[in-house]
Amino acid sequence: MKKFISGFLVGVLLISFTSFIFAEDNSQTLVSKIYQNAMGDIFKVFNKNNNLQVKLGSASGTGDNSGGTLILYNNDESKPRVSSSVRADTDSGMLSLQSGDIARLLISGQQKDNQSGLFLYNQNGKCVTAIRESYGYINNQPIVTQDELVKEISKLQKQIDDLKKQGQ
Repeated sequence: MKKFISGFLVGVLLISFTSFIFAEDNSQTLVSKIYQNAMGDIFKVFNKNNNLQVKLGSASGTGDNSGGTLILYNNDESKPRVSSSVRADTDSGMLSLQSGDIARLLISGQQKDNQSGLFLYNQNGKCVTAIRESYGYINNQPIVTQDELVKEISKLQKQIDDLKKQGQ
């Protein structure tokens, strides 16, 4: 395995660096690349055709992320399909699965404002299903919770009792 490292030194301090690792077969196939950006270190892994497969590091991603980020690609940096990150504004984890340019499934661990949950998006990018701790909807239809069902049954029972009293 061939390694190539370049960097910028100021005095004895390494300010930035880039490390390239190539395949052992002298094919000049890039296997991985490690470098720094404004957020920290980034580690990229490529397949035998030099297509990006994985990016791991302190990437800001969409700008809402902080801390670690993991992105899996479909043979091209323009085709992210799975991403896991930490949101800066909510200090929570997030997992996103994409199809084409649209995130189709989003799982959020956000506790703020009861926003944690599982969210499914249609092909137009509109959220059509959301399951949260105490409420949700499927195909834009509200999910009836057990508490709501008990409340409605109680109302119906009262109406039945009232009708029975009127009939006496």
